[in-house]
Amino acid sequence: MSRSALLLSLVFSLQGCVSAPPGTRQEIRDLSVAWFGATAGYRVCESRNCPGPSPKTPLRGNDASASRTEPDTHREAAREVTYLVHFAHNSSILPTGFAAQAARIAARAIGHVRITGYTDSTGEADYNQWLALRRARAVRDALVARGVPADRIAVEGRGYCCYVQPNSSAEGRQANRRAEIIVTYATRNQGGSS
Repeated sequence: MSRSALLLSLVFSLQGCVSAPPGTRQEIRDLSVAWFGATAGYRVCESRNCPGPSPKTPLRGNDASASRTEPDTHREAAREVTYLVHFAHNSSILPTGFAAQAARIAARAIGHVRITGYTDSTGEADYNQWLALRRARAVRDALVARGVPADRIAVEGRGYCCYVQPNSSAEGRQANRRAEIIVTYATRNQGGSS
């Protein structure tokens, strides 16, 4: 047998090893690992749906020319708090207890709100993306109704992505059907003496 015939037969035999059984749908997904905050940690997600790198805060060095004679008596500081809202299967209707939580969120001075809706792994990808966005928008609408300015709220949906629990159990799927609300509160730190 010639060398090229042997190579050709090897290629065709290996091709049979990597094919899916007839009738199954092959899906190739581009996956990445990303950080989703302290509550979620690192997660595997589709690259197009993974969060990008966060902007970096410039380091404040020890500048010898800076005045150190008086401390700042009023300094703005931001505090980021994450809230979770869980949804029923195939629903973007907010749970009844969320109205009180939305009122508590809106009662404080808000710098910015980022809301991300998620789904479990059941259903088609396009539908889950739509449902995830509807969940985020439902949360946004509830916050706006309680006085949070709409221009301070960003929403996004991440269906089929970023699971906090395995989808192999009902409890895991329930944990994944959520919206994460990341609120940056503006607070005033009092320093020095009065």
